[in-house]
Amino acid sequence: MADYVKLGDDLDRIIADYDDNSLITAVQRETWFKEGKRKAVTHGMLGQDHPKALRLDNPGGHGGETVGSLRSNTARRFWDYGEGHVFPPREDLLRFGLFMHLDLYRVLALILKGDWEYHFSYGMRSWRPNRGVQILDVILDAEDTRSERRCFDSNRIPERCSVFSRSSCPWPVPKGMRNDPLIPLCRR
Repeated sequence: MADYVKLGDDLDRIIADYDDNSLITAVQRETWFKEGKRKAVTHGMLGQDHPKALRLDNPGGHGGETVGSLRSNTARRFWDYGEGHVFPPREDLLRFGLFMHLDLYRVLALILKGDWEYHFSYGMRSWRPNRGVQILDVILDAEDTRSERRCFDSNRIPERCSVFSRSSCPWPVPKGMRNDPLIPLCRR
């Protein structure tokens, strides 16, 4: 089934829109710009050790925190949906969203999608990297996940997804978050 848009593809769309994003600051445009055929932002730049690693704006100018917390070679594997896939940390997705000046809902969607891909493939299907099974096959071939995959269609937000209609929430709820307005969605 090809209706599922992978997190890596969502990240690629956001990166492709960098040059047209009116919210990108002058400091960002001076630091990360297109040179010839090279894109302004590449996959490797999400790594903390890249010479032009993406950095959050520092109120005092250049030199803010790097967007990525992993090395460049590891960060490039966010887009490898083969057997060597690496799941992006939540914090990296949050900082990436801040760097690209995405709205809160889009940032939350990226984080939830990353969590879902991790939870489904690693937790529910016991997928592990470098064991001869491609993660994309795990995500797309499971019959019982069609409705769950629809929840993460980047073009719409369903009113109610079956991933939230299970008898218990798939993610643990911290004690301080018991009154969170989204918790009832997990309990339906």
